[in-house]
Amino acid sequence: SMKTTLTTMFPEYFPSILTFRKIVRSGFVLILDDRPIRSSGKFNRMAIKTIDGKRYLTVPIFLPKGKKSIIRNLQINSATNWQKKHLKSLYVNYKNAPYFEHYWPAIESLFRRDYFSYIELFQEVFYLLLSILKINPKLLYSSTQAISGLREEQILSLLHKESCQRYLIEAESEAYFDCSFLKEKGYSCEKIGLPESDYIQQFGGFENNLSIFDLLINLGPETKSFLTDKTS
Repeated sequence: SMKTTLTTMFPEYFPSILTFRKIVRSGFVLILDDRPIRSSGKFNRMAIKTIDGKRYLTVPIFLPKGKKSIIRNLQINSATNWQKKHLKSLYVNYKNAPYFEHYWPAIESLFRRDYFSYIELFQEVFYLLLSILKINPKLLYSSTQAISGLREEQILSLLHKESCQRYLIEAESEAYFDCSFLKEKGYSCEKIGLPESDYIQQFGGFENNLSIFDLLINLGPETKSFLTDKTS
């Protein structure tokens, strides 16, 4: 059951549809805020649909020179006026979407504030999305969990600690997580893929795994049932 299911996510800016497919099935979500930054990190961007197809809106962050930094300590480069750019881009590309009027005031207010720390921005956006979707998992931050060892061992100790039975992971995770490790210990490890059905997007055609924002603004109240669609 959901109550005994754990999943993990990076602190993504307006997380992807796939990330939310894991979240809606989980009672516990471990947010990996203590992972080291790689310059090619994708967590600080959201995928949107424009007339030219998929595009990314990226939050500008200061990358510390030379030393390894973790996501939780990242600072935003606010000199770039990124909020204004993102707001304009979302407005231009989504103003004709069916649920634009409904969600826009809440979304817009997110961009009317100054943010200095990336994790603070992530929380403001993520908590708003959870409340819109009426999803209420217990959120755990890896920086505050005293868990060590390999990824698999960390997940195992967390499953044990929170009395969970099941771990959810993206379908393409073979390269960095060994599910059999959990299975040998009597836990289930399930893979979640993208929905098999499409939904109507702006500008025709279909782009897979955009930000949850795209799904919400096009599907409104049906977003949650699309995410829990049982085909995968």
